[in-house]
Amino acid sequence: MSSPAIKQELINWLNGLTHRPTLEYLRSIMKAQASGQDWWEELGEAHQAGIERGLRDIAAGRVTKHIEVKKRYGL
Repeated sequence: MSSPAIKQELINWLNGLTHRPTLEYLRSIMKAQASGQDWWEELGEAHQAGIERGLRDIAAGRVTKHIEVKKRYGL
């Protein structure tokens, strides 16, 4: 998929988005990118903990290949 097509897909999705926490999260990423700062500190504790848990899982080899997940869920 081309970059313009991805952008349009995201714009369409964003226009219909009503979940306030998701909107605020996306805005914090946008602001951090615009300022050139790392957005880690903008994330809530739950998001940070989830990312750290995922990184530990990767380091420990507790991963499933993307292709295997797609097969499992018929994607």
